[in-house]
Amino acid sequence: MEDKKEFFIGIDIESGSPLSKENHKFTAIILDKDLKMINKINGVSLSSLIRLAWEWRPKLIATDNIFEIVPDEKSLSKFLSLLPPNTQLIQVTINEGKFVELKDVAKQLNLEIDQAKLSPSKTAYLAAVIAAKGKGVKIGFSNEKTQVIVSKGRWSKSGGMSQGRYQRRIRASVNIAANKIKESLEKAGIDYDMFVRKGEGGIDSAVFTVYAPREKLFGIVKPHKGIDYSISIKSVYDGKILFGNNTEKPDKPIIVGIDPGITAGIAIIDLNGNILYLGSKKEMDRGDIISLIYSYGRPILLAVDVDIIPDMVKKLAGQINAEIYVPPEDMLVVDKSNLALKATGGDNPDTTHERDALAAAYKAYLNYKSKLSQVESYVEKIDIDLDVEKIKADVIKGITIAEAIEKQINEMLNLNENYKEQINNNCNNDNQSFNELIYKIQKLEAEKIVLENKLNEMKKSLSIAENEVRIAKQNLKAELLKDEEIKKLKGDVTRLNSLINEIEMNLNVANEKNNIFKSVLIKILNNELIILKRLQSLKINNIKKIEEIYGKIKEGDVILVEDQGSFENEALNYIEKSKVYGVLLNRDDTTLSELLTKKGIVVLNKTKYNIFDIDIFTFGPSTILSDIKRKGKEIRKTNEDNINLKNIIEQYRKNKF
Repeated sequence: MEDKKEFFIGIDIESGSPLSKENHKFTAIILDKDLKMINKINGVSLSSLIRLAWEWRPKLIATDNIFEIVPDEKSLSKFLSLLPPNTQLIQVTINEGKFVELKDVAKQLNLEIDQAKLSPSKTAYLAAVIAAKGKGVKIGFSNEKTQVIVSKGRWSKSGGMSQGRYQRRIRASVNIAANKIKESLEKAGIDYDMFVRKGEGGIDSAVFTVYAPREKLFGIVKPHKGIDYSISIKSVYDGKILFGNNTEKPDKPIIVGIDPGITAGIAIIDLNGNILYLGSKKEMDRGDIISLIYSYGRPILLAVDVDIIPDMVKKLAGQINAEIYVPPEDMLVVDKSNLALKATGGDNPDTTHERDALAAAYKAYLNYKSKLSQVESYVEKIDIDLDVEKIKADVIKGITIAEAIEKQINEMLNLNENYKEQINNNCNNDNQSFNELIYKIQKLEAEKIVLENKLNEMKKSLSIAENEVRIAKQNLKAELLKDEEIKKLKGDVTRLNSLINEIEMNLNVANEKNNIFKSVLIKILNNELIILKRLQSLKINNIKKIEEIYGKIKEGDVILVEDQGSFENEALNYIEKSKVYGVLLNRDDTTLSELLTKKGIVVLNKTKYNIFDIDIFTFGPSTILSDIKRKGKEIRKTNEDNINLKNIIEQYRKNKF
């Protein structure tokens, strides 16, 4: 066979099963580049299939179901590692992430199907043709890498040379070969990790974990078998199975503490400080660490116990897009021990590597604990089904609580931008607060749809369960009615009825809230209501709290102050600079009202208006705006009259004297 020839192999299971103890058999069809069948082989075992792959070196092996070849991920990983480097495994019955029938794919390509039920030979042939035409997806793993091993040669005789000198020469040869591989990888810009076992005069062996598929090393690293040293290359597949480019990663945010080295310590905790994993292992490369981390969640923070970040941690953080927590200075052993004991609740980790990793992770958690508690308190005030863990993750990444909440609401609702723009044009004041109100209305509508869907699902499940009970009663004798399965079905009916009642109650509450917000929204659009910003007292800390919810106090805002007996001049100056439109107080004849009036801020008595709250929002009648405008004119008129009177008196004094 010429190397330039191109072949495709299609296979289909002929007998047996990958789950059975006996070997299952395949039918294999081999096509050339013109899609002409050049060979058909029946009764092919899995080992024979691998041998055929090396004999023919096909561009691809096509199947309609990879789990007819192997039963699980571990077996698939082993199978892929035994194939030639340029041979891809293709499943032809997947399109855009969804399973499709082989016949449907064949019809799309106008391939002839003359059988109601396809034989193994026809299935294998169609699979090969479909894959050769570029359909289907490549089967791979989320963590694909290549291992290059440099070791001593198999010759053990020294040829008259002393054993010591001979061993030093061998180690030196291994060292030279390893350095050449290192230089080649770096020159090609290929990412790798290197582990060596040192010996006198050189190294006994070197293992390169290269983060690239085997085919990318062609022309860069070659296998070698010699007297002094050998180089072997093999593909390594682990992680999750990938169908095409799809990836699947858990979404639970986690904090990871790392103590890198020959023996790496790994500690994984959640955002509540609970330990999810604690362990240590020798010669863990980045791929192994990433697979371990992602099996527990989505890393948002990597933590170390030293103030200079190790290179491996920098690379790891860049690869998984996580922040790095670095302590102000290297952590002392006594501090690390105390932190580890606190994290475990009194148990000492098994190794110092685990202790250091756990201490780093827990110190990072404590650094953000106060902020994370604020997130929980804030979210409790908002009657929306928010993902607290995601908000915490965003806050750790550096955005404010309000921004993190708004980001999640935007993701959940996909609010129509034109509708938002129309509302913003009608309401120039309180844009941010008003948008939050719109978000909440849309969220309630979304929750209503979800609850209705759940209700329908529960009703379907109830109908199925009731039908099963009826059939059981008809077919079973009276004594079998006490059977555990019948009891279970009756219990399921009771449980489903309870769930339906609960969902209907939640749906009624959601509808009621939705109607209230819609009514308020209509009144705002009709200029009957306005949004007020409520302060407990006129102090800077209260202003900051309210600004976290509503956004910055700005020109045109109307503020309601509950306690006017306690205030700060700094806060007075702040709202004066903000050019608020007016202030509502319990009384308009107090020291605070006089100071506000002197600063040109209109003060109204809030008891004259019907003011009410819904959740975190405060509303009042729009007549407040007209009253502020009228009173503002009166104040300006009085100030002008006072200025004119003062000018008359001054003029009189000048003329008299």
